[in-house]
Amino acid sequence: MNVRVASLGLALCACSGAGDTARREDAVRDTGPMVVVNMIPTMFGDESIWNPEPTLAVNPVDRGVMAASAFILGTDVCHNADVSPILVSRDTGSTWSLVCKLPSPGLAGLAPPDVVLRWGSNGQRLYAAFIWGSRAHPGALNVYATDDVFSPDPMQLLTQHDVVDQPDLLVLPYRGHDRVIIAASFKDSMPRTAALLWADDPQPGMAFARVQLERREIGGQNYAVRVAGHASGRVYALFNGVPAVLDSSPTDFLDIAVVRDDSAGSSTPPYAALREMRTAASSSLCPIGDQRVGVRVARCRPFPDNAYGAGFGYQRRLPVLLSIATDPTDTSGRRVYVAWCDSSTSNRLTLTLAKSSDAGQSWRTLQTIPDATNPSVAVDSIGRVGLLFQQLGGDSVQARWITRLLVSRDDMRHARSWVLADTPALVSLLRQQPYIGDWIELHARGREFLGVFSAANMPDTAHFPNGITFQRAVFADRPLLRVRTPVDTGVVANQVPPSIDPFFFRVGTVEAASCAALRKRTTAPVPDPGTQPERVQDPVRRQMARIGCL
Repeated sequence: MNVRVASLGLALCACSGAGDTARREDAVRDTGPMVVVNMIPTMFGDESIWNPEPTLAVNPVDRGVMAASAFILGTDVCHNADVSPILVSRDTGSTWSLVCKLPSPGLAGLAPPDVVLRWGSNGQRLYAAFIWGSRAHPGALNVYATDDVFSPDPMQLLTQHDVVDQPDLLVLPYRGHDRVIIAASFKDSMPRTAALLWADDPQPGMAFARVQLERREIGGQNYAVRVAGHASGRVYALFNGVPAVLDSSPTDFLDIAVVRDDSAGSSTPPYAALREMRTAASSSLCPIGDQRVGVRVARCRPFPDNAYGAGFGYQRRLPVLLSIATDPTDTSGRRVYVAWCDSSTSNRLTLTLAKSSDAGQSWRTLQTIPDATNPSVAVDSIGRVGLLFQQLGGDSVQARWITRLLVSRDDMRHARSWVLADTPALVSLLRQQPYIGDWIELHARGREFLGVFSAANMPDTAHFPNGITFQRAVFADRPLLRVRTPVDTGVVANQVPPSIDPFFFRVGTVEAASCAALRKRTTAPVPDPGTQPERVQDPVRRQMARIGCL
């Protein structure tokens, strides 16, 4: 049977503004539930492998349709060993099923790593970027697309590129096209450096342009690049690098840098809008103010590399731990948020959230969180900042991973906090490293925050204080049970060992009756978040925008 635990109600503050304030408050006053769902479908409930590093794609036109990925091995559910599954939902994440979509020839018992999914602006085409190589091309970047995410047909190849790490994917509507941007650490040349590929409305075999993002000498590689776009056409990229001057140190050091382009990458030169300003005095070891492209938000931050020790919940990884998001309510795209992790204090890892109000030129720290990893930041359609992360709690004997969401409308001076999961951090599960993966994802869709994370899947309701839905079969609120090949009628014999699973969550408002009635009267597409009401063409959509329904 499935375990379903009632979720707690969520009270959200009404927004305020000029004009239709009273009606806008009415539109958002109703509160809705928090939904947390274990994403492994019932028919796949016998699996006990490691499923970390989920990503989520929210359809921009139909909010009920979503696609997600994680390390999921599909050899026993897909029709052959050359295709791997993704997860899909038709009901805003309440239930999930598997669809075999990712071509991965010669699967041989491995799941495609570093998968990221994003929708095109019309909500029909789904893009995927992931790493899958061969002997001739190990670690190759693969970019695929499909126009029917629910069909059994595999995605169609758009392009490949040798040797990348930690790709990120952005699809940005720009001048009547979908600009598809894949950012990553490219290892096909030295230094192994932050760069991106891009193309407009890419078709199979189309050439992608390549842009170098890192302009400084670095001592290693950039590990990861994260990219965010804005309806104005501004695109930001965030990456970390190893300062060359400290490359010989036994401690890893990071520079956290931001670059920007104001024409979706079409500027000449591209991604050169931000330069460090000259500084009169700075450290001789880690000088700043070199006037080169890319503002360093953090400089020479230490990151002791003991990635595989048990002291941090089997989890201490340098490569990613980055997030960036723009504010859709700022029509100019100047307001942007970044988050990263380092070890600049006595804590084992410190998460920092920072904000820029001048398009990335200067930065102000909003929040630091000790012993935390996997940050993800997003901003909703009324300007609230959401920060999702996983924090190590408990003690050395009973350490726990606490997955937490903070939501604030005043730069984290006050924030509402929800615990999504509180799971064991040192239980020796069947696993690889890192224990809960290198990243999680938070998205904003209107006034909803939606996201995915990975955690231990032991179905104990005490681990999920805001409720949980398991699609897997469970018994008496504790063990997972086999569903396809039961050994016998005994519970013990049919238990599935616990493992790391992907989880989906949704936090948001229930739409007011007035909004629901208006929505039924129009088939016009949903405008981009932050679009001014007077710029919306459809009169019904314009009315919805005025009263805060969109």
